[in-house]
Amino acid sequence: MEDGAIKIFLNSHGKNPEEVSPELTEFLKYMESTDAALAENSANEKLKKIHKHVSQIKASEEMGVKYMQKWEEKVHDREEGRAEGKAEGRASEIYIIRNQIEQVQRTPEETAELLVLEPEYIKKVAELLEEHPEETDVQIAARILKAGVCE
Repeated sequence: MEDGAIKIFLNSHGKNPEEVSPELTEFLKYMESTDAALAENSANEKLKKIHKHVSQIKASEEMGVKYMQKWEEKVHDREEGRAEGKAEGRASEIYIIRNQIEQVQRTPEETAELLVLEPEYIKKVAELLEEHPEETDVQIAARILKAGVCE
C-alpha cells in the first residue's frame, strides 16, 4: 500500500496462534463474541477495561436511543437510495415518452401503442409532464413510482 500507512489484517480464526500474543488472541475472541465470562476470567487488564466500557454503553439508555436513531437513519437512507435508483432506472423510459409526446407530437395512445406500454401509464406520464414541465425525467419518474403507476 503506497499511502505510507502500515496496515495489519487480523483474523479471529487464524491458524497460527503462536505467531501472535495471547492478549491479542484473547482480544480477537472477545471481539467475535463480546463474551462477559471471557473478559472477566481474563488476566488481560486491558480486555477487562474494554469490557467494562462496552457493558456501560450497552446498559446506557441514552446510547440505546442513539443506536436506534442511527439504525433508523440507515434504513431510511437505504430506502431513499433504492427509490432514487428506481427513478433513475425509469428515467430513460420517461425520456423516450417525453420525446414522443413533445417532439414527435404523438398522442399518449399512439405512444403507448408504439412503445408497447399500457395506455393508462402513458396518460399518467403525459399528465405529469404537462403539470410539471420544468422537472427532469428522473423527477417525473420519481412521481410515477410514488403514485404507484408503473408499467
